[in-house]
Amino acid sequence: MKRKSIAVWILCAALLTGCGQAETVESGSTEAATGQTEAESTAVSTEDADTQDSSEETTEETASPAEDTAEETETEAPKPDTGVTIEETTLFDDQGVKITAKDLTWSGNSAELGVLIENNTDQSLSFYSGTRTACNTVNGYVVSSYDSEDVAAGKKVNADLNISADELGKLGITQIGQIVVSYDVETEDNDTYLLTGPMTLETSAKDDVDLTVDTFQDAVEDGRFEEAVGVPVLASVSGDLLSGGGITVTNAVTVQWDSGYDCFLDVQNTSDNALIFSYGDVAVNGCVLSSPDWDNLSIPSGSRAILDMNIPYMADSEQFEDFGLGEITDITFNGSTSDLDSNTIKDGLSATLTFADHTAPAEPAGDPLYDEDGLRIWYAGRTADEYGADYLLTVYNDSNHAVGVTDVYDSLSLNGFMISGLVYSRVLQPGQCAGMIIEVGQYDLEDNDLTADEVESLSIGLEIEEKGKSGKSKDIQLDIDNL
Repeated sequence: MKRKSIAVWILCAALLTGCGQAETVESGSTEAATGQTEAESTAVSTEDADTQDSSEETTEETASPAEDTAEETETEAPKPDTGVTIEETTLFDDQGVKITAKDLTWSGNSAELGVLIENNTDQSLSFYSGTRTACNTVNGYVVSSYDSEDVAAGKKVNADLNISADELGKLGITQIGQIVVSYDVETEDNDTYLLTGPMTLETSAKDDVDLTVDTFQDAVEDGRFEEAVGVPVLASVSGDLLSGGGITVTNAVTVQWDSGYDCFLDVQNTSDNALIFSYGDVAVNGCVLSSPDWDNLSIPSGSRAILDMNIPYMADSEQFEDFGLGEITDITFNGSTSDLDSNTIKDGLSATLTFADHTAPAEPAGDPLYDEDGLRIWYAGRTADEYGADYLLTVYNDSNHAVGVTDVYDSLSLNGFMISGLVYSRVLQPGQCAGMIIEVGQYDLEDNDLTADEVESLSIGLEIEEKGKSGKSKDIQLDIDNL
């Protein structure tokens, strides 16, 4: 179930980067790093933004299934060059704040950028790096190096920005030629004091590193990526996968963790400003597995980020089976871009990633619980662990219009007991199916003296909305016995 994918989140945290950076000291937002918008736990336009149309399909010729397993490959992921150094450099000195890059050293499996922060003002200040408006990059790729420091008036502090060698390996980076650092500085009242904007630091290897090289794609093609992540690449696809609003997606890779299948996207910001890229309505093999607002990330101008779609968090391997899904053959999703103040730049973006011949989900056996107006709903099963239980619904849209499905507030009950479960909405296009998951926490079961094995009946209300027709919706009641 989704809770089992926590290990995957930890493993892939370096690749899922939700941060961006302001371009000048005067502009930007004070918002901290954002995680998933509706993560089932739970963009400033260029001149041609209006002419950048989304790519709805990509050609199958670019798909390349991996032939080797992680155990069979002879490629060993190159270790980052630990001999790279920097000269002490003043990065910022204005408005009573001074930030100095002291050194670049290695400790364990991480590069450590030593930073001296000086607060020469008459008030205490907080310094944040690695947030949505203060993102950090290495060789043009966003990295997950976060720092938070409280510095009293007239004081200074030594800080470290850690850069994981494993993350560099996934990005195909063997030498650090350039580091871009940014800080948000706030007062004790959490008001913005200043934004440093991007501060560029060149290393001793700057002349040996070509920042225009797509090192991620190189790492995928020569086996270094799968060596770094520790599992085989199942398939990859490249080309104009999505384009619009200053964002392009040029590469996609599928892998399989113990917890389920996953996909990584190479996302590039081609605009002159930092952008937020949001995406959702993720469908695997034609089955929608995420809400419309699944996740977002910020990317500095001219930079790239490797986005982990975290599909095991949408549906893990056991739930994939329950929903009738096999290995990933294709993924579709919708997207949009906005600026750092969340002003929409372009929406209506969409992408289809084709890795192999399409395999539609297997339709559930038996009679559906609901079958009206072109909508059919089945109970697909239950998964449970020490964190609680998930109850699965499979929804098919046979109508000629898009349909939204969400739960009616406070309508869930198990064995007649009201339960505070989590259900996330789905939007189904004509001909699509969707996997809906009703999450019930272990604490909710215990509060009602229940265990997952003791639950025999489930009742829930669903709101069915005909998309594009304001006010055209109805509520239905599903009663499931003999779970």
